[in-house]
Amino acid sequence: MYTNEGIAKGKKGDFAGAIAAFEKAILLNPDDDKAYTGRGIVKDERGDYLGALSDYDKAISLNPNEATAYINRAITRSNVRDFEGAFADFDSAIEINPALAEAYYNRAQVKEEVGTLTGAIDDYTMAIYLQPDYADAFNCRSDIRRQLGHFEEALQDARKAIEINPDHLYAYATIAEIYAQMGDRDLFFDNLTIALEKGFPAWEFQDENEAYAPYRNDPQFLTLLQTYRSATQNT
Repeated sequence: MYTNEGIAKGKKGDFAGAIAAFEKAILLNPDDDKAYTGRGIVKDERGDYLGALSDYDKAISLNPNEATAYINRAITRSNVRDFEGAFADFDSAIEINPALAEAYYNRAQVKEEVGTLTGAIDDYTMAIYLQPDYADAFNCRSDIRRQLGHFEEALQDARKAIEINPDHLYAYATIAEIYAQMGDRDLFFDNLTIALEKGFPAWEFQDENEAYAPYRNDPQFLTLLQTYRSATQNT
């Protein structure tokens, strides 16, 4: 009961309430591996990575055949730059459950972070194979293909993400970035505007995203971002 309460509160962002519920669950049943995993997820969200790792270690010691605990520990290990440990955990999760799309998706994220882009594409492709409606996987694969200059394939993936989820604001942003790199100003602004209308905070990426480089000093671009940023701050 308390484990489910902790999971529900964690999803709502009530991290203090979630941890309290998980601690009640552990007090009642010290062998509840899901309570340790749940508490670890919340600790990771709060930036308590060492605490999260300790909880995942305990969960895995109690139930070494639960793939999701390895996935979550892998994510936290990547947060502390332990990429070797993260990949080992992803491999363990996949060995336990080779049909778990989440494992391939998250491993792809870490591969992308360390610059192994073709390997990341392979993992996103496997995640899509296992879960054909995985919109985030389509969009992430699209973004890598954009970075590699494979613009037509990138557009196909981003459009598929939108077909699955018409409100996928990041997919519209990806399409805008593709057109920016292709030099199509009109389609760049059309898709960026849609992404902004759906809540994409483009101003957070304008300095680091190379796709925006040609527009960083463009009055239309700066005005557009300022308009939606101001609207967001006023809501």
